[in-house]
Amino acid sequence: MRKKHLLGIGLLGIAALSACGTNTVSPSNQTSNTSSAAASSVASSTNNAGTPSSTIGLVSESSDPNSEYNAQLTELQYKSDTYLANLSAGGVVEGKLGDFRQYENTSAYVEVSTAAEFIDALTKAKYTYTNDSINADGTINQTLTAEGTVHVIEITQDLDLGYNTLINAGISSSIVKSFDKNNSSYGLSKGTQSYKYDDIVTSGISQICIENTSNLLIYSKNGAKIKHAGFKLTSDYNIVVRNLDMDEIWMWEDANTLEPTFKVGDYDNFGWAYFKISFSEAVWIDHCSFGKSYDGQIDVSNPVYNTTDTLLRAPYGATTSNGTHISYCNFHGGDDSEDGYIYKMMSELEENYQAYLADNSTTVKGYYYKTLRDAGLSFDDVMKAYALPQKKGFLLADSGDDYNYNKELKVSFSSCTFKNLEDRLPKIRSGIAYLYNCYVDNSEYYAMLPNISAISTTITNASAKFKAGGVSQGALSGLGGSVYMESVVYTGVKSFLKNNDTSWDTNKNYTDDVAKYGGYKIINSYFYNDTSSMTYGSSTADTDPFTNINASLATLDRDHFSFHTDDETIPFNIVPFYKNERGYTWVTANNYSRLAMNYFGTEPTGAGVFNYDLMWTTTDYKKA
Repeated sequence: MRKKHLLGIGLLGIAALSACGTNTVSPSNQTSNTSSAAASSVASSTNNAGTPSSTIGLVSESSDPNSEYNAQLTELQYKSDTYLANLSAGGVVEGKLGDFRQYENTSAYVEVSTAAEFIDALTKAKYTYTNDSINADGTINQTLTAEGTVHVIEITQDLDLGYNTLINAGISSSIVKSFDKNNSSYGLSKGTQSYKYDDIVTSGISQICIENTSNLLIYSKNGAKIKHAGFKLTSDYNIVVRNLDMDEIWMWEDANTLEPTFKVGDYDNFGWAYFKISFSEAVWIDHCSFGKSYDGQIDVSNPVYNTTDTLLRAPYGATTSNGTHISYCNFHGGDDSEDGYIYKMMSELEENYQAYLADNSTTVKGYYYKTLRDAGLSFDDVMKAYALPQKKGFLLADSGDDYNYNKELKVSFSSCTFKNLEDRLPKIRSGIAYLYNCYVDNSEYYAMLPNISAISTTITNASAKFKAGGVSQGALSGLGGSVYMESVVYTGVKSFLKNNDTSWDTNKNYTDDVAKYGGYKIINSYFYNDTSSMTYGSSTADTDPFTNINASLATLDRDHFSFHTDDETIPFNIVPFYKNERGYTWVTANNYSRLAMNYFGTEPTGAGVFNYDLMWTTTDYKKA
């Protein structure tokens, strides 16, 4: 909960406030790291400029021309200029991240192979400091008591971070929270109505709180898998997460009654997401894979901390800027392999359904699943239409807080691939989202929409608490939020662009009329469902090809269908993939689609695909 202070701008001695239930930022047994090469010998140094006392700078490659590092660097530099440019930390964090090579061969670099070692390293990475006051120019005066002693965490083995798994192993920490709404209707522990998959109940789902932490890289050289956990980043600065495969935070939503107390199919019971980021600056998530999640994939909100209301939230090193950049990530939805947890989960429901057909005295585990099957969908249909697609993608700006706290929000996506995502790509409520060199392929889910539509009445007639589904939306913006797209392909999306949240100005702190509208600017991008629904080009053209491509746009006030920034410019450099082959110009959709496929075929996304294991601690490959 945000606490308001009435002492004005000159407020002194404010300790940074933890977001995970405690009122201290001091990790247990933490001391300043005075032995490592990267550490600062500080006891109580004041940071007036918002710059970390351990300034991170680029480190040139080894002077030994025969070193393994230089060999990998030389090989990497033979890649295309487009790839190298986009491989570096770019977008809204361009030029804001330091290089972590300086921590190699120091005590600030730790390798972890167990959950206990990982949690311990995260605890030691926390800073202890106070946010003292705000200057007239908005900069923050901070006093550092102890710097985190860990700055690089290399994960060498797959980790199960499920809450119950950790507790049963004797791992207890203030940074580990149970990611479970523990109420009588649907909590994993106490729920009486909801279907529960034994493996998820046994492991539990954790939320790992990384807070009041600056200058930290978490990565794996081998694409290690983390399951049964999401991360909450609060009041963090210069945080990098790379080459991790994150999965298994989803469970089929169902009920053992036709009249449950919750809406089945909405997936609102748990807030399981892989990342929830707030009050943070310079966050980079790169070359990670994300499986299906119960709620969203990544949510970002509340980047403002230079007011008396939010000063407590400022991370150490805050510059009053913000930015989260997501690059070369693969958001692939559910895995349909027979040895995967989703297939096993759904097979359990199918076996129960078949047992009921053979003997109707059998206790039904999931009436929602039974209703879908009774309506005519096959097991494979349910898998493709409901179990495998990702329901929610990216919520940018949390509706629960003051609108003004999100007006400065900046999030960018570069060179990412998305498969079978139903909604929120992205959904933005104020602030700006940038998407470039991204490929969205929802064609498998889109092909199932007629099947869903055919049974929708049957489903809702069976129970008013059952949701038929069939949502298929791309980018949604409202409350003055803007989405910039360049060199982006969307396939298999029913509603490509949409304004949303247009009525909230009546009950929130929205003072300008434009706040209820979302804006777009689209450059050389491509939207395709089938031969009757294909659009490409730019929204800046004399005849905007995107304005009325679906019904929700037909009634828009064209004055509001625009990019809502002061000067409509981009604050960083974009190297689009449609320029990476000579001889091809922007002429036809076929040319553009081929370029996109070639780009991602040559430079794949996700964890475990970047085969340069010594290059992960570098953030700018153009300068390495």
